[in-house]
Amino acid sequence: MLPSIYVINVAALSKPHAVEQLAADLTSYDTDVAVITETHFKARHSDKVISIPGYKLYRRDRQRRRGGGVTVYIRANIQSDGWTKPSDDPDYELLWVQAGDVIIGALYHPHGLHTLLVHCLITLNPVLMN
Repeated sequence: MLPSIYVINVAALSKPHAVEQLAADLTSYDTDVAVITETHFKARHSDKVISIPGYKLYRRDRQRRRGGGVTVYIRANIQSDGWTKPSDDPDYELLWVQAGDVIIGALYHPHGLHTLLVHCLITLNPVLMN
C-alpha cells in the first residue's frame, strides 16, 4: 500500500506557529509523508524546534541565500532513510528519502528549470538502474 502524501509550498515554515499548524494538518489528514518546499530554514533552526511528534524529519536548507529549502516528514512507524549521492550539488535543493519501498524526492528551485530537470534525470538514472 502506498503512503498518504501531503505536498505544500509553505513560503516560510520558519514563521511563528507554522510548524504547529503543519502538525495539526498532518494529524487531521492522517498523513504518512509530508513534502514541504520553501521552508526558509537555516542552520539556526534546530531539528528539535522544527520536529513534529510522531514523524521523522529530513531537511535540506538553502545555502548562502535567503528563502528556499525543503523538508520531508515521514511517519515514525515507517522505515525511512535519507539518501545523498556522492557527487551531490549543494546548489540544488533536492532531498531524497526512501520510505519503505517508495523513493520520495523533495525539490525546490525557482529558476533554471531545464538545468534542474537534467540534474534530476542524472541523479535518478543510477537509482532506477539498481
